Amino acid sequence: MIRIVAVGVLVLVLVEIVVVGGPAREWVFVAGALVLAVVLAVLRVGVGSGGAPATGVAPDPTPDEAMERWRDRTRMQLAWADGTRGDWDRHLRPMLARDFQLALGRRFDTAGPSGANSLKTAGTMMFGDELWQWVDPSAIASEDRDRPGPGREVLEDILVRLEHM
Repeated sequence: MIRIVAVGVLVLVLVEIVVVGGPAREWVFVAGALVLAVVLAVLRVGVGSGGAPATGVAPDPTPDEAMERWRDRTRMQLAWADGTRGDWDRHLRPMLARDFQLALGRRFDTAGPSGANSLKTAGTMMFGDELWQWVDPSAIASEDRDRPGPGREVLEDILVRLEHM
């Protein structure tokens, strides 16, 4: 849209220069109005008949499509829960930590010591020490990534507690 306006201004200036430099100076305003009308028509067509620019966003899915996507996502989460510690740290821990912070209603800046301590305090109060170690975003283990993860039971306990928040 910016390009259309820029080209329109450039064409308008060029037409005005040509008309002013020629023998028919009295037609300056008419020529300018015609160029402006063309630019506005092109902008209107570009914006669309709805008055809003096209965003390229897909239409809302049907209830069946949404349910199928939810089932697929749940299957993947269960597979990651039954996988290795590395799978848990890579896939489930960020999702659970994000959902926990959203359920709290605020995001914690875990880079600073006060934010990390506040998040840890809220997490241990909500989940207890046993489950918080699997939600804590700062508890990613760089070693032992091939060890088995905590499993479906732990994921279920965490999700139930998140649901009750």
